[in-house]
Amino acid sequence: MPPAPDPEPEQPPETDRVQERKTPAPKAAGRPKGGRPAKAGVTGDALPVNVRLSIDDHSKLLKAAALMAVPGRPMPTVQDIVRKLVRGATKNGDDTLMKLIRKGDD
Repeated sequence: MPPAPDPEPEQPPETDRVQERKTPAPKAAGRPKGGRPAKAGVTGDALPVNVRLSIDDHSKLLKAAALMAVPGRPMPTVQDIVRKLVRGATKNGDDTLMKLIRKGDD
């Protein structure tokens, strides 16, 4: 009687085998395309500031963000609204910003 042939080694299913990548992963572009600009402080043009707001102040800024929303674009964040508020108040000098700050103390 001839000897029995050696059984073939079992192959793991396709999902268990490690897939080798034949082409390298695409590299990230040097510059973001579209979307929001880079976070403040990343480019060195701003200082990061951490501010705690009351829920009432936050909700007022959130309502302003909803009013500033543009269809087809992401809704502005509270940070976007604060940035626009400061830039708008300082457009004609610092007097408007100082008036708003003093009025907020009332």
